[in-house]
Amino acid sequence: NIHRGLQIVDGTNTNLQTTVNISKQDITNGKELPGAKLEIRDADGNLVEGWTSGKTQHTVRGLELEKEYILTEKRAPDGYTEAESIVFKLVQNGTEQVNKVCVKSNDDWTKLDDATVIMQDAPVLDIDKTAIAGNLLPGATLTIRDANDEVVDTWTNDYKTHRVPISDDFLKL
Repeated sequence: NIHRGLQIVDGTNTNLQTTVNISKQDITNGKELPGAKLEIRDADGNLVEGWTSGKTQHTVRGLELEKEYILTEKRAPDGYTEAESIVFKLVQNGTEQVNKVCVKSNDDWTKLDDATVIMQDAPVLDIDKTAIAGNLLPGATLTIRDANDEVVDTWTNDYKTHRVPISDDFLKL
C-alpha cells in the first residue's frame, strides 16, 4: 500500500513536489551508516516507503504537507543499536516552492534548518563471560563504569550476549 501524491497548496493551482532527505548516521562520527533497514509509515500505519540505508542520504518525494509520518528503523546494522522512531511532517512557508521539515518531540514540533531528518545509531559492545574453551559461563555479575567510576550498567550474565551502547565516555570493565 504505497501512498504518494501532489497537493494543492493555499487554494492555488500550484502543486508543490515535496522532498525530504533521510540521513542515517553513526552517532560517534556523523557519517552515513549503510545497512539499516528503514521505513516510513503514515499515522494510520500504512507503509509509504521502505529501504536499506547506503553511503548517501535517501530522498523521499511526494509526501503530503501537514501530515504526520513515522520514520522507523526495523533493523540496525550489525554492531549498532536501533534508534527510536522519529515523527515528522512537511510544511510550506507561505508561497515558497520548497517544503520545510518539522520533527515531533514530547508533543512539540521543531522546524529543522533544512529538509533532512537525521536518525543516528550508537555502536554497541557485545559482552560475554566465557571459559577458556569459549563456552558461556552464567552467574557472573559484571559492572561497567565510566571514567568517573559511576556505574553505567550492571547485570548478571546468563547464556545470552549482553549488549551495551557505546558512548563517547571512556568505559572500563
